Amino acid sequence: MKRFCLVYSLLFIYHLAFTQNHFWGKAIITDTLGNSTIGYIELKGEEKMKHKISFSTQSNGENSKVFFPSQLKQFVLLSDSSTFEPVEFSQYKKDTTLTKFFFGKTLLKGYCNLYFLALTTEINTVLKQDQKYAFVIRKEGKDYTLSQYETLSSDHHYKLFNKYVGVMNFLFQDEPILKAEINNARFNAKSILSIVERYNNKKEGTQKIIAKSNKTKYYKNYGIRYERVMNSNEAYNPIRNGVTAFYEFQKSNKNHRVTSLVGLKYSDYKTDVAYAPFQLIIRENYLFTPQKKIKLYATGGVNFYYPFAPILCVGTSATFENIRIGFESEIFFNFTPALYLNIGISLYDFVK
Repeated sequence: MKRFCLVYSLLFIYHLAFTQNHFWGKAIITDTLGNSTIGYIELKGEEKMKHKISFSTQSNGENSKVFFPSQLKQFVLLSDSSTFEPVEFSQYKKDTTLTKFFFGKTLLKGYCNLYFLALTTEINTVLKQDQKYAFVIRKEGKDYTLSQYETLSSDHHYKLFNKYVGVMNFLFQDEPILKAEINNARFNAKSILSIVERYNNKKEGTQKIIAKSNKTKYYKNYGIRYERVMNSNEAYNPIRNGVTAFYEFQKSNKNHRVTSLVGLKYSDYKTDVAYAPFQLIIRENYLFTPQKKIKLYATGGVNFYYPFAPILCVGTSATFENIRIGFESEIFFNFTPALYLNIGISLYDFVK
C-alpha cells in the first residue's frame, strides 16, 4: 500500500509539473494596428516569454501561433492584468553593446514608462549582488536600459558596474532634486519605481501648467470697427459710413477656429423710406490659418436693420496683431439687388 501511494504521488507530481509547462492562460493580444483578440497564451515564465509567445484562440492550445515582439503592440494576462509591451534592451558585453527586442512587463505608465525584464537565461553572474534582471525606461519614445553588469579585471577580480545610476542621472537631469536618491538607489523594482514615479509626478504637474497656459489661446475679443460702404445701386445713398462696437468670443475651447461676434452698428445710411441709424449685427467667423501671424477668416452673418428685413452678409478678413481688415458683401431682400461692398478696419484687444 505504501509503495502504491509513493508511485501515485510521483505520478501526480510529474503530471503537475508537465501541465505547468504547458498551461494556457487567458489573455488579450493587440497587434501593431490596434486590433485586439481574446485567447490563450502558453505560460512558460517571463524569462522565456520575453522572446516570443504562443497564442491560441482555444484553451487547449490547438492551432497556436507564435508572435514575436515586433508583431504585437502588447499582450495582457487576464489572471492578474499583467501587461507586456515590446521594449528595446541593450546588453553590455566587454566593449560592445548588443541590442535586442523583448516583451517587457509594464510596471509604470506615465511621462516615463518603466518595464521589467527577467534575464535568468541571459546572464551568468559571479557576484551575489548582481541581479539577474533589468529595467527599461521609455522616455519620449526612446528606450533606455537600466542594468548591472560584471567585468573581469586584469588581476582576475570581478567588478560590478551600476550602469543604471548613470542612465537615470542622464534621463532625469532636469530634476536635480532626484540626484541624491538616484545615487543611493538599490537595483530593485521598489527603488527604481519610486524614482521614476517621483519624476513622472513632477513632469506631469509641469505638463498640466503648460496645458493650462495653452488654454489662454482661446480668446474673447472686444473692439471697435470703422466701415466704408459703397453701393452699386444709385437709387440709394451710394456711400455711407459706419462704426460698430463689437464683442467676439469663442463658444468652445475644443475648436479654436470658430468664433462668434455680436455688435451694435451706427451708420449714416438714409433712404426715402426710412432712416434707421442703428443695427444689430451677428457674425460667425472661421479661422483658416491659426498658426500664422497673419490670420485669414471667412465670415458670414446677419444684420438686423429695423424697419427693414434682415440683411445677409458674407465676406473675408485678415488679422495682424490687433488690427483686422475685412471685406463684406451685403444682400438685401426688400430692395433692388445691389452689391454693397463693406470695407472695414477693426481695432480690438485680447481678453485672456
